[in-house]
Amino acid sequence: MALEILRARGCERDLAVIFDQLVDGYRALGDTTAEALARAAVRVRAIEAAMTGLGRIAFLARRRDDVVPGLRQIVTERALYSFVVDEAADEIRVLAVFLVAGAAVPDLRTQLLARLR
Repeated sequence: MALEILRARGCERDLAVIFDQLVDGYRALGDTTAEALARAAVRVRAIEAAMTGLGRIAFLARRRDDVVPGLRQIVTERALYSFVVDEAADEIRVLAVFLVAGAAVPDLRTQLLARLR
């Protein structure tokens, strides 16, 4: 069964935040700005590619009904993907993506519920 991957509006912002976090991290490790930008771009592309492939591993993800009913979460490419699966529509709706090493997300439940709308 091929599941279509849909992104909530907030995912683009999440990817931009991840990009900025990566650039800052690479700069802190001594990369030049150009090197940091290039490395961050490669990582974000890998995170996006993993998001595209969630259909292959969606049912391996941990259920998190305690956060949002139907929510699943999985870590791949060192990023945490939060999503819901609609089997009847053959689609996955990615609600959020965060770096695993990133700062804690305040009130994750509220953010995810808002992205379900």
